[in-house]
Formats: sequence, structure tokens, C-alpha cells
Amino acid sequence: MKTHVFRPLATPSKFAKLNCMRKLTATLCMTIAILLESLGMSASADSPKDTIALTDLIQRNDLFYRFLSPTPYTGKVWGKKTGYLKNGRWDGDYVEVSETKGFTLRGSYRNGVRIGKWKFLIVGQTTKLHISAKYENGVININ
Repeated sequence: MKTHVFRPLATPSKFAKLNCMRKLTATLCMTIAILLESLGMSASADSPKDTIALTDLIQRNDLFYRFLSPTPYTGKVWGKKTGYLKNGRWDGDYVEVSETKGFTLRGSYRNGVRIGKWKFLIVGQTTKLHISAKYENGVININ
């Protein structure tokens, strides 16, 4: 009859454990850095410099914010709605295009209120319709 001798498994040395923890920590830090960087980047490489994609912003109480930011966003925005946001409100020239490119809206905002001349272009299959309107303090003025 043979006797089997059971030997305990070799345990990793302290150096091997430390090396493994260093690799794990480096991998975790790299993953977090990549995730944080991707949150700050816009959704497409086609975006102009110094702008943010509208899809990267969230709207709360009629103001636009960066994700997880407590302060309203100020800066250039591009996407279906393109323009400039000041303290979370549209300010300056503004262009909006529908997903199907069936209409275009152009005008200006001041502190989130429509001002001046606005142009609406509606493109149908057989016709184009141009409509112009003038806004004063956010109210349409029809003559």
C-alpha cells in the first residue's frame, strides 16, 4: 500500500502579492482615467473645437448642465440645436434642424428669450415654405 503525502500549495511570496496589487491598482486607475476622460469628451469627432455636443448636456428647470455639474453650462453647443449657452440659457445666434432635416429654425436669443428676426424653413417633398417672424422680449410681433 502506497502512502500519499499531501503537501500544502505554495503560497505566493510577499513580493509576488505586492507586484500583483500594483498591476491591479494601475489597471484600475487607467480604467477610471479613461472613463472620466470620455465623460468630458463630446459624442463625435466631427465637433468643432471648444464646443460640447447637446447630447452631452442635461436640462433641469429650463437650464442646461454638464452631467453631474451643479452649475449651469456656459459655452458653445452643437448638434440638432447649435448656438451658445450662457449660464445654462441660450444666448446669441441659434440654429435648430430637425432629425429628418424637414425644417430649419434660425434666430437669436438673449438670456434665454427669443429676440429679433427668426426664420423658419419647412421643406416638403414638393415645396419649400419660408416663414419669418419678429420677436420682442420672447413675444412674437405680427404686423
